[in-house]
Amino acid sequence: MTEYAPLHSPDHMPSPPASLDAEIRLSREALDDTATANLHDHDEIMSCAVVLNIRMRALLDALDARRGGPVKLSRRAAARRHRQLMAAAERIVSRSILYSQVDTAAPADVAALVFGRHGLRIEHDEALDYLNAVLAERGYALRRTGTTAPEAGA
Repeated sequence: MTEYAPLHSPDHMPSPPASLDAEIRLSREALDDTATANLHDHDEIMSCAVVLNIRMRALLDALDARRGGPVKLSRRAAARRHRQLMAAAERIVSRSILYSQVDTAAPADVAALVFGRHGLRIEHDEALDYLNAVLAERGYALRRTGTTAPEAGA
């Protein structure tokens, strides 16, 4: 039996979307990029699921914003925060690759670096999302909620 681990916690607050046109373009690119995924490769399918979940949420948020729906952060503030968190996760993964220790990259490292550099406190689940985004982008196994170890089969 597979352990249940949701992609997002119930209180997860996503970054505001880009323009609707940009989100449509990014969604089409994500569909094209994931269309040739190997169904028998668990890590590849997990990576596709994360990418498509993120794109679908952003596309729906862009539609809501176009219709006058609520936006929790200004677009500029959300984009800046996203860049800061992605840069921190990228730095953690890059360092771990440099020292051939990619399996040691952990959400706590991302959270600590984000706090140290930007004074932002982020929860474990959000740090895990950013760490997994960078790992997926580079083709590494994703981390599961509640552990720092890579997914089984990696």
